Amino acid sequence: MRSRLSDLDDGIFLLRLDGALRYLAASMVHQARRADAFRGPQADMFFNNLADTLVGLLSAPVSDKTRESVRERRKVKRRGG
Repeated sequence: MRSRLSDLDDGIFLLRLDGALRYLAASMVHQARRADAFRGPQADMFFNNLADTLVGLLSAPVSDKTRESVRERRKVKRRGG
């Protein structure tokens, strides 16, 4: 996956991956609680939408504000904070 998202620097890639995994886990838990969990047309819609959402989350353009926040976080970490 990293090679497919080579336009993202390492910090932003890790943020995106963390967000994708959290979204995936929460979605699966929510789906599992349904009476018709993972069955029938509803399950097809769930998985198709989940795939679309994860692709969008991982491939969306990175805003200037996010890039700046990542740079600031790195500065703080280098200073030991």
